[in-house]
Amino acid sequence: MKVLFILLAAFLSLGAIAQEFTLNKKFGVGGGYGFNKPMWRNKFDRRADGKSVMSLYGRYQHNPYWGFVFGYTRYEWQNTPTAARIYDVMGLYRFSGNERGSFLAGLGIGAVDIANYNIDENLKAGLRARVGYEYALTSRLFTSLNVEYLFVGKMIGERRDLQEEGEFNALSAQIHLSYFFGK
Repeated sequence: MKVLFILLAAFLSLGAIAQEFTLNKKFGVGGGYGFNKPMWRNKFDRRADGKSVMSLYGRYQHNPYWGFVFGYTRYEWQNTPTAARIYDVMGLYRFSGNERGSFLAGLGIGAVDIANYNIDENLKAGLRARVGYEYALTSRLFTSLNVEYLFVGKMIGERRDLQEEGEFNALSAQIHLSYFFGK
């Protein structure tokens, strides 16, 4: 019985090792959830405490290393009705290519719609940076643990007197789950 268990464990291990984790030319969809914390105590940060971050995205992995994330992310805060909706594109780099696990880094830009904040001019520019670790659960299902930095500033042409009131920074920790299509 012991030998049978060892053979079964060896067989399952070989199956996992032989499985390919190629993300070359694949499209995926995913979502994430986490928590955020406003930073650096400007006017916005003093009146809000971090709460949750939720995201939905499409991802195209051009080759084993470089990919793009097209996403929607919502930041919510406690003690304020203000929420930020971010629509952005992010370049994403996987350091280990087709390996089962890989560190990642990304940089993105997009538009931020801030509800209940500066009603006249609530559309802002957003910059995001991401570092994390991604792990393949199967050849199509990946999970990642990420830390992201968000900077929201004024849009080109926006009045200068709103710049300080409209800027904010936030740091978030998130877990993502992605499913990739194709062979």
